[in-house]
Amino acid sequence: MKNSKSIVISGLSLIFRRDLFSKQVKAVPYRLTVPFLLALVTILLALLPLTWLKRNADTAIAAEGVTIPSTAGFNITGTVTCPAAADQAGIEVFVWNPTTGDGSVVTTTDSSGAFAIMLDNGSYELVFNPPCNSGCASQNISRISDTTEQPLIVTLSMGFSISGTTFATDDSTPVGNTSIYAFNRGTANQYGLPPSKANGQYCINLSGGSYDLSFTPPACTDLGPVTQAITVSENLTRNISMPSGFTVAGCIIDEAASAVAGVDIYAYDSAVGGFGLAPSKADGCYTGTLPLGTFDIQFIPPGGMGLGYQTITDVVNKSNSCPNTTLPVTLPPGFTISGQIRCDGEPIENVFVYADPMGDPEPDNDLSGVGEFSLDDGTYDLPVVSGTYDLTFTPPPVTGFPEKKVYSAPVHSDVVINVEYCPTLYFPMILKVPSDDS
Repeated sequence: MKNSKSIVISGLSLIFRRDLFSKQVKAVPYRLTVPFLLALVTILLALLPLTWLKRNADTAIAAEGVTIPSTAGFNITGTVTCPAAADQAGIEVFVWNPTTGDGSVVTTTDSSGAFAIMLDNGSYELVFNPPCNSGCASQNISRISDTTEQPLIVTLSMGFSISGTTFATDDSTPVGNTSIYAFNRGTANQYGLPPSKANGQYCINLSGGSYDLSFTPPACTDLGPVTQAITVSENLTRNISMPSGFTVAGCIIDEAASAVAGVDIYAYDSAVGGFGLAPSKADGCYTGTLPLGTFDIQFIPPGGMGLGYQTITDVVNKSNSCPNTTLPVTLPPGFTISGQIRCDGEPIENVFVYADPMGDPEPDNDLSGVGEFSLDDGTYDLPVVSGTYDLTFTPPPVTGFPEKKVYSAPVHSDVVINVEYCPTLYFPMILKVPSDDS
C-alpha cells in the first residue's frame, strides 16, 4: 500500500514474558481496561474474528441459515472419517458465514463419510460434528471459498460428548435455538457449534482440554447468554440455565452514512463478564442478547476499510419492548495495523494481538484497546483511529512462546508490523497451534 509503513520486529528488540494468558495485565488509563481484553480472549467476538476479531466472538452464531443459491455459487465436496465409528453416516456439516454470523447444518455425510454442498460466493467456516457419543470430536476448517482445494479430506480425532438441555431462568422451560460456541483455553481454537434443538436438547463433541462454552438464547426472550468453564476428559452432562437478559439492536454506518457489514461486536461488564454478539449483516444492522447489567460495547470493523473502532459505554436495558435497547453506531475514520506472525517462515496462528492506545481518548469515543487473533496463515489486522499504540503479541499457551511487545507505534496511515519469533534465543516446541481435533 502506498502510504504503508513496514516494521519487521526481531526477537531481540522486544520484551519477553512467559505468563501469557494467565497473567494479570497492567491497567490502562481508559474506561475499558485490560480485563475487557481478557474477556475478549475467552469469548467467542469477533467474534473473532476472536479477532472479535476475525475469529469472532463467543456467542455470535445465529441459526438463520446459510443461503444455498440455485444459480450462483460454488460446490464443496469431501469425505469425513470418524475412526471410532464403523459407519460414517450422520456427521453434520455446519456452515458458518463469519461476515454475517449466519450458520446452520446444511447436510450430513453418507455411510462412506462423503458430502457435497453448494454455497454463495464468499468465505465460510465449516464445522464437522459427529453424532453424539461417537467417540470423535468436532473439527473446524476456516476460510472455505471457491479457491479451496478439493475434495476436502477430514479425519476427526478422538473426543468426548457434552450434552444436556438449555433452560430459562426457572430451570424447567426449555430454550430452543440456543447458539453454542467453544473456546479452547490452551490452543485458542474457537468455533461455533449447532444450536440446541426446539426442545432445548443439545449434544456437542470436543477433544480433551479446558474450554469456555458460551450459550446464547434467541433475541426477544428476556434471557441473556451464559458462559461455563469446563474441563473435558470424559463424556459430560451439563444442563444450562439462562439468566434474565435484554436484547440490543441497531445499525452501523460510516461517516458517509454507508452501511458497514461484518463488524465484530463485544460487550463487557466488570460484574458480569464479556460476551460477543453476531456481527453486523450486509445492511449494517445487528441484534444480540446480553444478561442484565451495565455494558461497554465495542464495535470493530473489518481491517482495510479506512475505519476505526468505536466504544459506547453504559449500555443498559431501557424498555420492556424488543429490542429493549436500540443502539445506532457511526464508525470514525481510521487506519489498519496489519502483519504476519511467523517462526522460521512458518505462520503462527491464534496469537492474540492487542493494540493499547496512548494518550487521552478521542472525543465521543471512549477508547479502550482493540485485539484480534491471528489467522491460520499467521496474518492479523487491527482497525484503529489515528494515534500512538503499544502492541502486545500473546501466543496460545500450548506453543510455549513468550509474549512480545512493541511500544509507541505511531499510526497515522496504514502500518505493517511483522513479528518473527525464531531468530531469538528461545527455541519453540510447536510452530503451529494444534487443532482441537488432532
